[in-house]
Amino acid sequence: MAEKFAVAARLYAESAVCLATSGKSGHDFTRLSKQTIEAQSLSEVAFKALMEHVASHPCGEAKQTANGHLNVQEEDVS
Repeated sequence: MAEKFAVAARLYAESAVCLATSGKSGHDFTRLSKQTIEAQSLSEVAFKALMEHVASHPCGEAKQTANGHLNVQEEDVS
């Protein structure tokens, strides 16, 4: 899962750089824009899947909050 997210994030970053530095206009810019939007979406889906997977582990080391962030759980020492 982590590797899938890393690849998706890298592809999104590369697409964004290409869009920002291409100097293209018209059809090429539209194509690059759509490609970047799709790469962003795939990256977000992969990130969400990774976070859901991590949160599903019963080990108690991390717990996903309602906003999707992970928090370390403190052990009850009582």
